[in-house]
Amino acid sequence: GAGLVSSSSQIFAVEDAIATLLSAVIPINNPNSIEPASSESVAGDRLTLHPSSFSGGTLIINAGATTVELALVDLPENIQDLTYADFTCQSLDFGGNAFDLDIICQLLAKNESLGIKLAMPRAGHPDLADRYKLEQQLQSSELGLQLLAAAKHLKVILQHQESFILEIDRHRWEVKRRDLESEVLVPFVQQLNRELNTLLSRVGMSAVGINQAICTGGMGAWPAIARWLRQKLPNAIVVQDTELEVDRALKNTNFNFKTCRVACGLASLALYPQILDLPRQQYSDFFLLWELMQVLGTEILSFEEILQLLQRAGVNTRHCEPRILEILEGKLPSGMVPLEADLMLLTEDSRQNPDWQEILAEPLFFQEVPAGYRLNVAHAAVVREYLGKIASDSQQKLLEPLTIAWESRADIYP
Repeated sequence: GAGLVSSSSQIFAVEDAIATLLSAVIPINNPNSIEPASSESVAGDRLTLHPSSFSGGTLIINAGATTVELALVDLPENIQDLTYADFTCQSLDFGGNAFDLDIICQLLAKNESLGIKLAMPRAGHPDLADRYKLEQQLQSSELGLQLLAAAKHLKVILQHQESFILEIDRHRWEVKRRDLESEVLVPFVQQLNRELNTLLSRVGMSAVGINQAICTGGMGAWPAIARWLRQKLPNAIVVQDTELEVDRALKNTNFNFKTCRVACGLASLALYPQILDLPRQQYSDFFLLWELMQVLGTEILSFEEILQLLQRAGVNTRHCEPRILEILEGKLPSGMVPLEADLMLLTEDSRQNPDWQEILAEPLFFQEVPAGYRLNVAHAAVVREYLGKIASDSQQKLLEPLTIAWESRADIYP
């Protein structure tokens, strides 16, 4: 490895949206910065906010290259009272790269003179299998590579001008901003709207209860995103990257805060360890799966009885019950075997991996309704052998709980 840490227990993960919020609400000290304006200051029609002005219902959208992450949180007056449990997060497998593909499909590939037939995912939808296939098609030809480069260029330039003449070899397009917005951007915003509706429903929060929305990432800079949010959240101040005081504080440095907002949030995480999902950090899904195979057998046990066995084995189940239930119902740890959509990215030989085929051939746990669950003992031997192979080649202790070095409040993580 890179040798940055001596143990895998020193590596912590947090959602991009949460890191984005931390970078926005935690003051940045910069001796070279100009005196910050008040939270009421206005530049043009943009409102510049100081971190201390954030409170109450807050939406965070981090729209990056591959995913859009959303989070809802009711911010307390004291940031020290904010915990991981206060956040509700959701992600969409659609980002800037997928947006580029939609530009090609909706605005460029309809030119019949191209002479190529492409997989056509639905605009604004993840459609991962179709998008993987489309990317492979485009990356396998010189014309496809030129179309990918052109789409990235159009995405930027049409934010600043009404139209652009694109020429590739003998092909010529006049691409207009209004077409990009109606054919590509609107479907993306509609998908975002559906995701936000789902998130609001999960939290039990209404759109009028959102006080501020923080929008960042490459796709988050589009003015149309801000317009949609202002309509969707009538009481919210919509904040994009350049409207935050923390950006002003770094204005006179060589640091590009817009592209490193998540990194800044991660760097400040050590000051607020209660925002980390410590139970997931301590107990990986691989560890929970391994422990379930250790305590279960052919006897049918209720979920409560299974939890009791895990507790006797030393596992604090209080904060990981939902994950334990998901594993019992057939969900394998992320990364254990490829998802069906991801198989498209592998060679034919890799897709025929005998270990994966054997693991997926049978369920590991049988659910006996309504009595409970029992272990598929014969299949468990196959899974144990496979997990042993993975663990032997990994520097991370996948099948053991990790020791958490950070101190945390006992009332949050007993």
